[in-house]
Amino acid sequence: MVRILTTLYGTAHIHDRPTPNPGRLAWEHHALAAATHPDVYVADIGDYLTRHLVTDYGLDRARLLPWRSSLDLTAEDLQPMPVPSAAGIAASFGIPLDRPIVLTIGRTDPTKNEPTRSPRSMSRLRAC
Repeated sequence: MVRILTTLYGTAHIHDRPTPNPGRLAWEHHALAAATHPDVYVADIGDYLTRHLVTDYGLDRARLLPWRSSLDLTAEDLQPMPVPSAAGIAASFGIPLDRPIVLTIGRTDPTKNEPTRSPRSMSRLRAC
């Protein structure tokens, strides 16, 4: 029986490069060590992170439980829409369709570098 499922979408080794935060590392090691309990598992959300947890944290593969990522790309509302519908939505927001569009998707979080990267990049593009 699974009573606790620990789900990591990143680690200090990934997000805090080049110097991982010691407090975060300690928490991660503690959380993953709990997976030795028979009712505690770690979510296997994808090959990259799973390899990382096994290689860098020594997680036993037997403690992994397949788990879909929180973004289900097969969901109906994430399927491509007909071009005329997409063009209508873009037009309703005043998005020009007669020139290239640069789009970034990500949360505005320091680990994604969105708050600092995007405005600088956009200012260079506006000059073109």
